[in-house]
Amino acid sequence: MNDVMDSLIKIIPPLATLATVIVGWAQSQGKLRATLKDDAEILTLLPEGEARTKLASYIAERVEHLKKTDSGTRDIPIFVVAVVSTVLFGYLTIWLWGLEQWWTYALAVAAGSFFLIFLYGVFETAQKKDRTGEKKTKNNR
Repeated sequence: MNDVMDSLIKIIPPLATLATVIVGWAQSQGKLRATLKDDAEILTLLPEGEARTKLASYIAERVEHLKKTDSGTRDIPIFVVAVVSTVLFGYLTIWLWGLEQWWTYALAVAAGSFFLIFLYGVFETAQKKDRTGEKKTKNNR
């Protein structure tokens, strides 16, 4: 039974990373496109009036937002670093906790904190974003 639990615990870091990647990638634009399609169908059914005008302006705003994110990019180099670091810190946390020494628990908590930080980084960099407002560097003027 212990071997099964050990195996399950060791699978958690890559599975958590993979799940975060999938959610981050999926949340990029799929939902926005689906709601725009639904709103456009509703717009065709509405009679002329204030509600139709408001919905039309709302759709126009969302289309502008979609144009910005379509031209956006994913930060692939940072994404790769975050994925690798997430898996490494996840395994480091499990390994340190398994040593069962008084001083390894503090290190395991620190490694677990880095695991969570890099897991958030995976989610953040997997999404397509408009990065035109980012700071310019010397090489990127």
